Amino acid sequence: TQKVPEGVCHALNAISEDAVGIISLITPKNQYDEIYRRLLDSPPRQIFLNPRNKLVPSFEMRVGSPSTEIKSDGIENLFDFLKK
Repeated sequence: TQKVPEGVCHALNAISEDAVGIISLITPKNQYDEIYRRLLDSPPRQIFLNPRNKLVPSFEMRVGSPSTEIKSDGIENLFDFLKK
């Protein structure tokens, strides 16, 4: 038999992504520095940052599939959700 330690890591990652969900954070580009700073203080999770095309200064987070959507005018509420 072959030893496949990488396979175990991939399997555990897939299980946790399925249980917790992958996060997409839709945000204005001018807020990226603040978001990066806050991500450093958050638990490690896979998060995709998507720029908001509109000039509206709002934030949106989509978690999992089917996705749960959380909308906010500020990033504080979104990061409070991530810490749960």
